[in-house]
Amino acid sequence: MVKRYLGDIKVRTESLDNPSMCLVGEMIISMQHKRKVKNSWLLDTINAILDFIHTIHVDFPEHHRKRLYKLADHLTFNLQYEKIFDEPGYSREELLESLYWSIGLVFSHSKVK
Repeated sequence: MVKRYLGDIKVRTESLDNPSMCLVGEMIISMQHKRKVKNSWLLDTINAILDFIHTIHVDFPEHHRKRLYKLADHLTFNLQYEKIFDEPGYSREELLESLYWSIGLVFSHSKVK
């Protein structure tokens, strides 16, 4: 999928070699039940999803885009993401909805060869 959508664009191979980039299930479980993460794996996974969406060239509903970028910005400086849930429009359920939508979009544009 990286080659299909990114073509010859230079990507950080150290990120692609990191198995935490593919922990979509763990990301969902973490967002459902936890309040913080110990390192940047959650931020890396969200950024990878956002990068894939950017390369697909489809309409990205503003509310999903806004939520995920706000979460990524928050995680850049604070691995305790529970505090973002208190902000209007950023409840745990709303953030999960945006993650589910984004993951679905990426998977629906993936092709197994």
